[in-house]
Amino acid sequence: MAGANYILVIDVGSSKTGCSLFSSDLRLVISRETPTPVRAEPVISPLARNIPTDELWLLIAKLVKDALLMSKISPDQVTAVSVTGQREAMVFLDDSGKVLYAGPNTDLRALMEGAAIDESHLDYVYKTSGHRPSFMFAPAKLQWMKSHGSDKFARVGKVISLPDWVVFKLTGCEMSEVTLAQECGYADLNGKPAKELFNKVGLSDSYLPRLANSGVLVGNVLSALAKTMGLSVKAKVYLAGPDTQCALLGMGVINAGDVGIVAGFSSPLQMVTNHRVLDPKMRIWTGRHLIKDRWVLESNVAEVGSSYRWLISLLFGGDSARDYKQAESLASRAPVGSNETISMLGPALMDMRNLGLRAGGILFPVPMTMTEVEKGQIVRSSLEAIAYTTRQNLAQLESIAGKRAKQIFLGGGFTRNKLYRQILADVLNREILVCKIPNVSSVGAAICSGGASDNEGLTLLTTVYPSGQNASSYNHYYKKWVATSKKMSKLTEVLS
Repeated sequence: MAGANYILVIDVGSSKTGCSLFSSDLRLVISRETPTPVRAEPVISPLARNIPTDELWLLIAKLVKDALLMSKISPDQVTAVSVTGQREAMVFLDDSGKVLYAGPNTDLRALMEGAAIDESHLDYVYKTSGHRPSFMFAPAKLQWMKSHGSDKFARVGKVISLPDWVVFKLTGCEMSEVTLAQECGYADLNGKPAKELFNKVGLSDSYLPRLANSGVLVGNVLSALAKTMGLSVKAKVYLAGPDTQCALLGMGVINAGDVGIVAGFSSPLQMVTNHRVLDPKMRIWTGRHLIKDRWVLESNVAEVGSSYRWLISLLFGGDSARDYKQAESLASRAPVGSNETISMLGPALMDMRNLGLRAGGILFPVPMTMTEVEKGQIVRSSLEAIAYTTRQNLAQLESIAGKRAKQIFLGGGFTRNKLYRQILADVLNREILVCKIPNVSSVGAAICSGGASDNEGLTLLTTVYPSGQNASSYNHYYKKWVATSKKMSKLTEVLS
């Protein structure tokens, strides 16, 4: 390792915050992670969440120091740093750089303010930002702060994304990567500041930060931080982008018609397009790709890792690596179709027009004296349900885009589950290119900082082929699952 240069990537994800070190040719040296701290704010709202940034920063610093210590890489060898992370997570700063608000993508405090924006400006919001509903994005969060009479509102100076805040902490420079800005609602699909939208809803456009593309050099690590984080002041900090788009870059999903599935906390499917494609029914999202003059059309499976973690904790008493391994082992022994067990635990067909609670659960044949249900078939049924919902969302994506996916790529933490990878290939009945490195968003962020920019991710991929017999069986079970899902929707109406 002596004399070599390395890239440090910080990834502030929805469930985990990670630190990865890559060689300049994108070989992963070490990766460390810890749960991302998120706190409920029940006094404000049952749906309000915040990120304690002081705690987060201490965790990031520890991850960096631990990674350097364990890898025996000296600070001088880390020549580049980039930051990626969850979309729709943002931070409001005052003029001195102090945090006034930091919320994750799960913070829903601005439901009413977002509804008011959509009631008056929905067509404009969707056509310019490609996203809905507005309660998830910066204008609604600012309106919430304003309408609740918070004294902090008058002190807001700038709005930036959570990953951009980490860059700010590292360099002292308030700058926002344009794709992250669009995902947070303070830039449009053209990559321009959303001045008109802010003005339409009665907000000053002075909150908008300077925008720049991924790969732009922001500056060097501040000397005051170098020692505390174990880095050198010579380390240069670059903008990366949202975790999903970074994952596309890391897998080499850069050509029009290719689809990248990033299965982690959630599971977005993004198809690369050469022009902006908007859903006339406004069910799904349109966003920007990190590659110039390319966009993405997205249909999101939603709760994948989160619902699966809940199930594993319930069945096995925890969510350690050992628990997941045991669950996968038992599930692999269950047959295709899980002995008629059907799971509906969160993943769904994306439709941003209809949000809210739904009826869900696990269905299996009764009486129990005749068909005893085992843990393995329950786990397998949940993996099958995620694959079924992915197939639904892929079909929706292809229908709106008007084309069949050329290639399908799979990355993200959920790829650690080898059984799921095979089930997905069988349910889709298509070849899937799977990234060998689970934290593929970090690979893309490393590319943004200059690492192996011509790599295109191809050396990091392995192909999973569908099994003909299983694919045929799954086609039957998929149709059965869809029919059951429709009936469950009617049950939701009865229970609501």
